[in-house]
Amino acid sequence: MRTRFAIGLLAVITVLSLAVARRHALLRFAIQAGAGLVGGYAVRIGELHVGWDAAGFSHVRVEHGAQPLLDANRIALRYSLRDLLPGSTHRFGLLRIDIDGALLTIVRFRDGSFNFNLPRAAVRPAPQRANPVPLRFALRVRDLQVELREPSAYDASAKHLRVGNVAIEASVDTAAVTQYRARGAFEESRREPFTVGGRIDAVAGYAMHHAQAPRFPVRALANYLADTPAVRILAGEGRNFDGRLYALGVIPNATPSYHVSLRLDVNGARLGLNALAAPIENLSARLEVIDNAFFVRGAHATLAGIRLRIDGGAYDFTGALTGGAKLRLGVSGTGDLSALRQAFTFARGQPISGAARLGVLVHGAIDDPVIVARVVSPKARYRELPFDSLNAGVVYHSNVV
Repeated sequence: MRTRFAIGLLAVITVLSLAVARRHALLRFAIQAGAGLVGGYAVRIGELHVGWDAAGFSHVRVEHGAQPLLDANRIALRYSLRDLLPGSTHRFGLLRIDIDGALLTIVRFRDGSFNFNLPRAAVRPAPQRANPVPLRFALRVRDLQVELREPSAYDASAKHLRVGNVAIEASVDTAAVTQYRARGAFEESRREPFTVGGRIDAVAGYAMHHAQAPRFPVRALANYLADTPAVRILAGEGRNFDGRLYALGVIPNATPSYHVSLRLDVNGARLGLNALAAPIENLSARLEVIDNAFFVRGAHATLAGIRLRIDGGAYDFTGALTGGAKLRLGVSGTGDLSALRQAFTFARGQPISGAARLGVLVHGAIDDPVIVARVVSPKARYRELPFDSLNAGVVYHSNVV
C-alpha cells in the first residue's frame, strides 16, 4: 500500500512539474483553442510569458471567418491574482494594458455584417444587477493603425480607408472617473490629424466625449458608414469636424445612454442620387447631426447648371419598424428649363425652355422618395408653342410622373 501511494504521489509531482515547466505552451494552447470555441476567432500567439503579476504576448494575430482582425507586435498585461478572490477592487484583477505596434482591420460586408461578432440587443432586456466590482486599470496604446475595408462598396472611396499613428492614454474606473486622450490621422492623399478626448464621471453623473478634425475624409467615411446606391458622395472636402457624445444620469458600473451632436463643413461636394439623372454639384453646406437625424440649412449647390438653395435633411436612420431612413429636403432656385430637364430622366426628352423659378420638395424613403416640383415662368416654350405666365406642378415617384 505504501509503495502504491509513493508511486502515485511521484506521478502527481511529475505531472505538476511538467505542467509548470510547460505552462506557457499550455496556456497558449488554451487561449487559442478557447477563442475558437467561444467566438469563432482564430488566434495565433508567437511568444507568451506569464508571471505572478504580469503577462506578455508578442506577434499576436486574430482572424474571424478567414478575415484579419488584429495584428499586434506586443501586448502586455499587469494584474493582481489577489483581486480574483472575494473583496476585489479590480474586476478580473486587471491593473494595466499596454499595446504596441498593432493593426486593427475592420471589414464590412454587403449584408451589413462585420468581421467580428456584434452583441445582439434584446428588444426588452431584462434588468440586470450591476457588478459592484469596478473595472479599474490604465491603458496605453502606441502606433496603432486602423484599416476600414468594404470590398463590395458601391463607391470606390469606401473600399479602403486607413487611419495611422493612433496613440491612446486612458485611466479607466467605472466606479469613479474614466478619462482618456487619443490622437491619430486619416491617411488620404495627405495626412489629416484628429484628436479625441473624453470623461465619464460616475460620481458627478455625466459623460462627455469630444472629437475634432480640421480636415475630414467626408467622401470615404460617408460612403463607408452609409453604403447605398441611392445616395453616393462622389467628391468633396470636409472641414471643421466637431463631434460630441454626451450622457446625463450616469451611474457606476453601467453603460450610459448617449446623445449625439456632430457638425461638419462641406465644400465643393458632388452628390449622386438615384432619383436624379444628374449629380448635385458644388455643394457647400454645414451638415449637422442630432441623435437620429442630420440636416442642412442654407446650403448652396448647382444641378444641371442651375444654382440651388437646399434646406432639410434625413431622419429615422434606425427606424426599422417604420421602413428605414426618411428624406425631406426643400430645394429652390432659378434657371432655364432647358438645363433643368437634364436633371430628371422623365424630362430629358421634353423640348421645353425658358427662364423659371422652381421649388422642389423631396420626401419619403431615402432610396425611393417622392419628388414634388413647382415651376413658375413668365415666358416658356414647348417646341414652337409659347406659354405666358406658366405655373406648373409635377409629382414624380418610382419613375412615374
